[in-house]
Amino acid sequence: MSKRIIGRKTAVALGSILFLAACSSTTNWYHPAKDQQAFQADHSYCIKLATSVARQKTVSGQRPDPAALQQAYNLCLESRGWRQTGTDPEAPFPEINPPEVGASRGRLVVWNVDVRVPAGFSLGNRQSNAVPGLGQTTVVYTGTGSMGRYLQCVFQDSGSEFDDRGFPVSEPFFLYSRGNEKSEEMAADWAFFAGEYRNSWTGGVGAYVLWPEGKRRAVLVATWSLPGQDQPPPAGLRLTRSQKRIMDEKMEAWTAWLVEEWLQDRGQRTVGSGQ
Repeated sequence: MSKRIIGRKTAVALGSILFLAACSSTTNWYHPAKDQQAFQADHSYCIKLATSVARQKTVSGQRPDPAALQQAYNLCLESRGWRQTGTDPEAPFPEINPPEVGASRGRLVVWNVDVRVPAGFSLGNRQSNAVPGLGQTTVVYTGTGSMGRYLQCVFQDSGSEFDDRGFPVSEPFFLYSRGNEKSEEMAADWAFFAGEYRNSWTGGVGAYVLWPEGKRRAVLVATWSLPGQDQPPPAGLRLTRSQKRIMDEKMEAWTAWLVEEWLQDRGQRTVGSGQ
């Protein structure tokens, strides 16, 4: 993936237009407050993440799927504030305010959706920020109950439609199960994952919830502790029996929360099998 870089100054910040040659097309990336050096750091991170995601799309898991690689790479850059501007580097971005989120220990209210927060979670911190073309509010909960130890809810309001793609899972975690569901108005896609991180085993779930017209999105991530692997997993599996039991319990509980609270328990759910 080669790139040519053209810098420019705006009235508010130094930005750069980056031309990425992907396959036979050229994509322009712009960030109002980052320069070439910052892009190189984001580019390196996103290539690593996208490669891991794309390998999961192939049978062998060795060579990344090109289409999946490009999709995951684009999504990663977008999550770090970069935006595609087409072929016109002067294309304006709409100014979008961060979403207003009502958050308490037990409830979240955003865009006229009232969601119950799982029991055992306490409100941690909240942060709002905006770049041209994207308003974002992040709410973090810490947990001590059975549902887990951490819940992050990121609400994004965009000037363009979000792509309908699955939640990415990157190393050191591996995909455990994937599911999705659509209601009459909303759509959700989620992925359960597990892995050893900093000498501790962790399980988790990540989900995208799309609002009508696809320009509003919730990015939800929750994690919980898993016991270590004192004994090797059974043949063909990556988790021990006790780890798998906990993952299955959490998968049932979090899937129910996603469907009942965000989709009002409508539509047809599809859930993959655990490893």
